[in-house]
Amino acid sequence: MKGFFIAFTLALFFSSAFAMNDGHTLPEIPSHMNTNSTKSNAENGLKFTNFRTRASIGNSPNSAAYGIIAIKSGSDRLIKVSSSKANAVELHEHLNDNGVMRMRHVKGGLQVNQETPLIFQPGGYHIMLLGLKEAIRPHTEVDLSLEFTSGKIMKLTIPVVPITEMHH
Repeated sequence: MKGFFIAFTLALFFSSAFAMNDGHTLPEIPSHMNTNSTKSNAENGLKFTNFRTRASIGNSPNSAAYGIIAIKSGSDRLIKVSSSKANAVELHEHLNDNGVMRMRHVKGGLQVNQETPLIFQPGGYHIMLLGLKEAIRPHTEVDLSLEFTSGKIMKLTIPVVPITEMHH
């Protein structure tokens, strides 16, 4: 019953986040939080923009990260994400199942190619931080390590923003 309640609460939260964001645009983060939101690596052609993590809500043991990954040429597949702030990190997506938003773990990773950047946003693909080791507070930072099938590993330090700033 407790598991159902947690799943229901998460589904309700993310469906409201989807509705608040119209499900179409990736909100900008405030300029004072933008210092670490873009990271490029010319050698491997990857670019990470607008990355941020939602601050903890109450005693929730989970959070989500959003942003955009682009690649200059070719393609690659994001297969694993980790963080020192969470016991587990998974790639997730929201699906509209006959009017009900459902979240599911994406197995096998997510493709990024030069024609289509990989967009993580509320109501779509996102990076779930599960089992936070402690609450993550606004105006702090979270580390992410992203691993690709090519063997590339990118380490990011991204800002934590309050939920009130996630949907502007």
